Amino acid sequence: MFLKNSKNFLFFLFFLTISSVTMSADKEFPYTWTPETNVPDWAFFRAEGRTLVESLPHAMAYCTKAARMKKTAPIEEIQYFRAAEETIKSLGQKRSPAQETVLAKFGMVGDIMWIRQGWTDFLDQRLSNYMQGWDFWLGNLETPIATSVRVPHLLPDTRWFNSAPELLTSFSRKDGTNLFAAVGFSNNHVLDQGPVGISETLAFLEQLKVLTSGSRLKAQDKPYVTFSKNGVKFGFYSAGWGLNDPPSLLKSPYPINVVPGLAPPQPLEKVDISQIKSVLSDMSQEGCDIKIISLHWGHEHELFPSPVQMQLARKIVESGADIIMGHHPHVVQPFEILPVNGYSEFPSKVMLHDGAGKPRKALILYSLGNFSTAMNACYEVQVGQTIVVEVIKRADGSIDWNLKDAEQVYNEPKDPSTGHLKLMLLRDHK
Repeated sequence: MFLKNSKNFLFFLFFLTISSVTMSADKEFPYTWTPETNVPDWAFFRAEGRTLVESLPHAMAYCTKAARMKKTAPIEEIQYFRAAEETIKSLGQKRSPAQETVLAKFGMVGDIMWIRQGWTDFLDQRLSNYMQGWDFWLGNLETPIATSVRVPHLLPDTRWFNSAPELLTSFSRKDGTNLFAAVGFSNNHVLDQGPVGISETLAFLEQLKVLTSGSRLKAQDKPYVTFSKNGVKFGFYSAGWGLNDPPSLLKSPYPINVVPGLAPPQPLEKVDISQIKSVLSDMSQEGCDIKIISLHWGHEHELFPSPVQMQLARKIVESGADIIMGHHPHVVQPFEILPVNGYSEFPSKVMLHDGAGKPRKALILYSLGNFSTAMNACYEVQVGQTIVVEVIKRADGSIDWNLKDAEQVYNEPKDPSTGHLKLMLLRDHK
């Protein structure tokens, strides 16, 4: 089965207090929906786009939300993701016929965060072995790796991350190459250690031969990266809503990919995706077969994406994206697969169009949750999702993809053998 280890994955139906309500699905969702009622005020607090001073008066609401999660969504959204479950299952169980050639299998994870201690022994060998079974991985590096700056380890730290090199060097194959082909480095923590945090992190990633998008040293450098595997050319672009200290973005000597309008939340027409559109156009001109947009978006501690976020995802897909790889909420959210340009291999009430005419499908991962993290306020933030995609060449020479595998990972706060955090497959947690 593709959807294994399903606890806390996709739909969170055991949390829904309105699951007994029945009504016809709104065909216009996510463009119209019924406002939520009887939801506590703290569930709607969002820190994105606020400075620390602006956030302090809402500290109690933030802490309550971090511990209890916003587990609700408009009824139309819940029904929408329920209906999408069968499509996702059928595609996950699909196997490539003989006339199709499997070219690459790669995995995606969510936030690779600062973990406080146990840098050399935090990765469980069984998870490492699992990850080595695929060609490469992509993720979001949500911490500087500034080698000249002290790494915090005693006290909780939510605003000024820094990590030891082992956070990434632990993910190595036997030949010394890293499991990650590329990581995004555009999120609210990229300037936690100031400009030196960016320059030293980029230098470290270059030394490790891990590509990165999101921050760069020169404005004239491309905001995205490309790489090839077995004849498949991938394009990877990372962007986010901004920084923990929004004004510092204007002072940064280094360009950072930001999507204006994501935070604080704005109506869809005020979200500026002009750079995303430009990047996708450039990727197409370069002959990229799979175009991946890695977005630090959404809202922390919410188990569902917002309807406006889902509208934005459709606009990005219609601009040419094949995969949207989402992160930031610190919890796993449902995902969806949408047909484009008449793609007809699965039934769907939605059909998107990008103007190119080539039938395809798009994968939208709204949030893969935390991959590695020291957060332990509740179970939901300790669990992350991995998704593996199989890229195939069809008999007519066209490139497509299938869902290949999915696993959940678990951040054990205090492993009995080491006393440190242990990152492992959830199925291996006793």
